[in-house]
Amino acid sequence: MIKTNQLAIKKYVINKAKRTYVKAHVTIPKKVINGMANALYKEFQELSENEQSNLLFSDELLLILTQKHVERMEREFQINNFEGEEE
Repeated sequence: MIKTNQLAIKKYVINKAKRTYVKAHVTIPKKVINGMANALYKEFQELSENEQSNLLFSDELLLILTQKHVERMEREFQINNFEGEEE
């Protein structure tokens, strides 16, 4: 069961991501925004408690989480790409 404080932090991070993408000057489907917000929260969860507390209310929260997510996707793409070349 999630503690109240953890739930509040989860809602804060997800809603901050959603608000940022909704305010962008492009049309992004709601499903994509929700998926990206959840992916960024997963990146947030993988940070240490110290990193989480330092980033939580900083202006760089979404920037760093997005950067970590992109790096993860690049690594996964490279792994999948290498597996496809082994034929």
